[in-house]
Amino acid sequence: MYVCIVNKAQTKKLENMNVVTISRKELKELVREENLLPFNRNISTKHIDKMAKSISECGILRLPVIGVIKSQKNKKAIIDGQHLVKSVLRDPNIKELQCILKDYEGKRDVIADVSKLNNTQKVWNDYDFLNAWYRFGIDDFSHHQNYAYLMEKYSRYDISCGVLVGLYAKSKNDFKLGKLEFKDLELSNKTLSVVDILKSEFKMPAHALEGLIKWVFGRQHKGTDFSKLESRLFHSLRTGQISHKISRDEFMDELTKIYTRL
Repeated sequence: MYVCIVNKAQTKKLENMNVVTISRKELKELVREENLLPFNRNISTKHIDKMAKSISECGILRLPVIGVIKSQKNKKAIIDGQHLVKSVLRDPNIKELQCILKDYEGKRDVIADVSKLNNTQKVWNDYDFLNAWYRFGIDDFSHHQNYAYLMEKYSRYDISCGVLVGLYAKSKNDFKLGKLEFKDLELSNKTLSVVDILKSEFKMPAHALEGLIKWVFGRQHKGTDFSKLESRLFHSLRTGQISHKISRDEFMDELTKIYTRL
């Protein structure tokens, strides 16, 4: 058995965790492509090479986390440590490995843990959450169609995921938790057509696109004549009346001026 090298503080933490010994055969099954979590980052051969060298020189310095997903007939999946497991399997002398085994009721709990564990290395961005909920799915499927809808928009338009989330999601926090709801789908779609032209034709920066979204939804109760908005806004941009270098709030002020002028 290959034992992780730990200090006293780590040993105390491990005492409160379910640490089990997993055979080499089962480790090989866990890293088969069809058994990996579909939304996790792609495995890097270079990273595996570095980790394998580190293991040969220093030993294993942390334990992989293996999840038992109850809603999927207790299927096991690597929650954290897929590169580590791949690296360990490079050494034919390692026949088994200590791992932390953790139970998960459903997919929402899995994604919540993966995002936290990844944030210690590289912070998850909006696309990571969108990709996770879209590809891994949601246990009750009540919101999955919304993630599929947003993913289709992301795939079709050259617009950042963050801008799209701000345009469609009623709550950014709920979006991250797998409970995406739209604030006003019809209004969002109309605004998207303007955002797309601002980005593709006029190369407007993200803060300007966010300013437009905030401006449109800020006057939601009044309603917006999009034909008038597009005509006046695009003319102002083509004639240089609006600069690309203004801030989000300045851009919103310009929108108000050109829209309300007689």
